[in-house]
Amino acid sequence: MKHKLIFALIANVSFAQISLSTVDQTIQSLSEKNTINSHLTPAILEFLKNKSQNQSLYYDQFQRRKDAQGLDRIYDFEHFRIHYTIDGNHAINPIDLNNNSIPDYIDSLSAIIKNTSYHFHKQLSYSLPPSDGFYNPGMNNGGSGHYDIYLRSISSNYYGFTYPEVPAQNNGNNENSNDLKENFAYATYLVLRNNYNGFPGTEIENLKVTFAHEYFHSIQFGYNAFEKRWLLESSAVWAEEQVYDDINDCYQFLPNWFKYPHYSLDESGTLREYGTFIFFEYISENIADPSIVRDIFTKSAITSNNTHDQSHRVIDDALRPYGKSFQKALNEMSIANKILSSSNSLQSYRYPEADQYPINGPTIYKNVDYIKGNKLTVSSNQLKRFASQYIEINTISPIFIELNNKNGPIDDMQLNTILHKTDGSYFIISNPSINVDPKDIKSISLSIVSQDTIGKEWDFEINIQDGVPGIAATFPTEFTLKNAYPNPFNSTVQFYINVLKPTLIDIYIINTLGKRVKNIYKGNIETGSQKLLWNGKSNKNDKISSGVYYIIAKGNYTEERIPVTLIK
Repeated sequence: MKHKLIFALIANVSFAQISLSTVDQTIQSLSEKNTINSHLTPAILEFLKNKSQNQSLYYDQFQRRKDAQGLDRIYDFEHFRIHYTIDGNHAINPIDLNNNSIPDYIDSLSAIIKNTSYHFHKQLSYSLPPSDGFYNPGMNNGGSGHYDIYLRSISSNYYGFTYPEVPAQNNGNNENSNDLKENFAYATYLVLRNNYNGFPGTEIENLKVTFAHEYFHSIQFGYNAFEKRWLLESSAVWAEEQVYDDINDCYQFLPNWFKYPHYSLDESGTLREYGTFIFFEYISENIADPSIVRDIFTKSAITSNNTHDQSHRVIDDALRPYGKSFQKALNEMSIANKILSSSNSLQSYRYPEADQYPINGPTIYKNVDYIKGNKLTVSSNQLKRFASQYIEINTISPIFIELNNKNGPIDDMQLNTILHKTDGSYFIISNPSINVDPKDIKSISLSIVSQDTIGKEWDFEINIQDGVPGIAATFPTEFTLKNAYPNPFNSTVQFYINVLKPTLIDIYIINTLGKRVKNIYKGNIETGSQKLLWNGKSNKNDKISSGVYYIIAKGNYTEERIPVTLIK
């Protein structure tokens, strides 16, 4: 009899272990690793990917809306359904101060959901997440085709999570997208805490940031649930900031991210993937507008392969219409991170909130003093892929700086020289070698970026030796811009570009916020003087408002600009 009892106990324990749901197993695994990460969604997604035997996410029979258990009330609005209870362990605060028979917690949350949804779907035009209305009778879809949100007590320090269940419409195509045919879209539901007692910040702030982050995951999964983790998490943090810019919860990730600029942009599984929101902040503020992130997921949605890393390619594809690339954006962000300013005068290298960031800039790898006649070499074997290291040089004599990639082609890396002039302006030159005369230069900073992966390693040397007077002594100017006339203008302004060396040139117009409003020309221009016109209209051929604009011309390593004033 004792043996039978022992066997029964063992059997029951074993069954309990086997029947742990995905969420329970994920929390248990994170607890065993003593992780400080409070984000469950990426860990759940990794668990489902790793447990699958094919190109789909594992469907957990033991999960099956286990999060609905004990929640006996619902509240429907728009396309959402909130599941909650006012009794037991998962109870929300039942206080109803406005006497509308709905707890104030639900009133507050529904207002947050409406605002967040409006921002993502109406203002930024993201597709709605896939509905679960197609589920078969044996599956729990929350009782309707609404998007389900469950409020319950969650273990430990977790704020909430998004759970991907099955391919949208059973074929991976999101029925809520207009012109797209997705291959790996997934139907999801969302879980939030029934209270945020003991968490940093106010309960309303936690609800706002958590819902924005997790609901953006549900939107992402409606495009491609197999997109790379770093891209999913960093853009979800960026999305929080887009909707609730006054909370600035994302600032907490910046000190660690800027402390290790030589770590990969696409590093996953650490807090760095959250700090990488700064990349999307950069491209949405300096290259395009917030719609660029939607464009990235649109490119991701139509991919036909979910086993290869295509995160960098889809970013590159989305940037191409703006005359940029992933590599170019990576380098320009590296420069902006060193300058770290909110000044409108910096165009292309600014963050609107930089002056509020809890950082002073990235870690400087080496600070060197150059003495005339003494050649100097700075070496590094720490640089990871898609990352940066910074060197500052102090000198009173002209120097010649050259980058040497010790392990691969020079095109795997880029040297960006950031010259802070005594008048407060910046002069940026991107080239493997450059002569610098420190006259009228306040500081010389180098940004070394691992921009490609041909060589697989990015050990480098920076060689510094005596240069010659004149900043361009060994660095020929490609072109000059001149003669904007009439200026001010009210109809059309003409200007000339004098090309000294045949090169690929991008010519466009920006406003005082650095936003590109008109593409003038992009392509190769032969030597000689060329006349160009701007009719004061945008890329959509709309008339634009009066004000100051800048004509920008960018080559491989030359950039010039002319301010012009449009008067209506």
